[in-house]
Amino acid sequence: MPEPMITAAQVRHIASLAQLEFDEEQIELFTRQLGSILAYFERSRATSRFPRSSETGWNPTSSDPRG
Repeated sequence: MPEPMITAAQVRHIASLAQLEFDEEQIELFTRQLGSILAYFERSRATSRFPRSSETGWNPTSSDPRG
């Protein structure tokens, strides 16, 4: 089994910096979720590209409210 991208202790530390309080169940959930996010970026970095909107299904609109 590969080593996790982030540990529960690191999630607790991030939560304390953000002044958030989580129970152990939430810590476990966020550890898995953040690990998945970090693994995604690691895979993307390794392939030197991020997926296109046709691959993700996300399609931004062309109108920008900032003008």
